Amino acid sequence: MRATSRTSRSTRCTHASARCSSTTRTGARWTCSSDRSGCATNGAQTVPLAELLLTKLQIIEVNEKDVRDTVLLLYGHDVGEHDDDTVNAARVAELCAADWGLWRTITANLERCREHVDNYELGPEAQQRVSGRFDKLLARIEDEPKSRGWKLRAKVGERKRWYELPEEVSQ
Repeated sequence: MRATSRTSRSTRCTHASARCSSTTRTGARWTCSSDRSGCATNGAQTVPLAELLLTKLQIIEVNEKDVRDTVLLLYGHDVGEHDDDTVNAARVAELCAADWGLWRTITANLERCREHVDNYELGPEAQQRVSGRFDKLLARIEDEPKSRGWKLRAKVGERKRWYELPEEVSQ
């Protein structure tokens, strides 16, 4: 998955055998190698919470709305290892472990969002619960075994840009 700035508002998902290709609302294009029969809907009529979270966090230039939406998502939903009514940390970790650039963007944005939890009118208990969910998700991402490609790209690190900014559009 490549991080990008906002360029598009469309969402579509196609699934062919073991490859899934989605264009998120940000215009970023990403692929996964796991079989997610039905991918975007996962048997339901809504996008899984982990996929929704990724649409907010894969943007290199997150804005206040993205931060607020992310905090609200983790306020209302626990982090777990399945898609039911939880944010599927296993899915997020799997994608991040395969792509260093995605890992770098997602973890940086999770940390950025966690820093803003106290900016919202949540009680102390709710703030602690939401911050704990951020910590749980970050820990799950870090614990996931990284691919060989991830490890090779990590050696280059931030010396080489891993994200794409939208091209200037003239009117």
